[in-house]
Amino acid sequence: MTSLLSQTAISQRAEVTYPSSDGEPLAETSVHVDAIINTVIALRNYLEGQQAIVLADQFLYYVQGFPKLRVAPDVMVVFNVPPGARDSYRLWEEGQLPAVILALEEAEAALEQAQARSARLEARLRALGEDPADF
Repeated sequence: MTSLLSQTAISQRAEVTYPSSDGEPLAETSVHVDAIINTVIALRNYLEGQQAIVLADQFLYYVQGFPKLRVAPDVMVVFNVPPGARDSYRLWEEGQLPAVILALEEAEAALEQAQARSARLEARLRALGEDPADF
């Protein structure tokens, strides 16, 4: 016999919406867009005829019932699934983890992000009374 609580949980899970868009652009610059498109084309050509998909900037939902738990890699490759279009990739429906996940960044942007992370770490160390030069 199913309890009322578990029936409610099942009912709520059935009503969960998994968006296919977040309103954000595909990429930040035309160079980034070109890199994503060229990577997808190359991988799809390489994997043609195999049980695999190559997806670009699509949500990967990894926990059923929690649509905020998602990532949208620039490119991902999943093997042992039927090829074809998808609005999003729901791990519990497909049953296969992506074998490859790529985040493509321009060198300048990557350097700026690394410098920002370094500055934040330095500030944290100084706040703890540590001298970053000692590390």
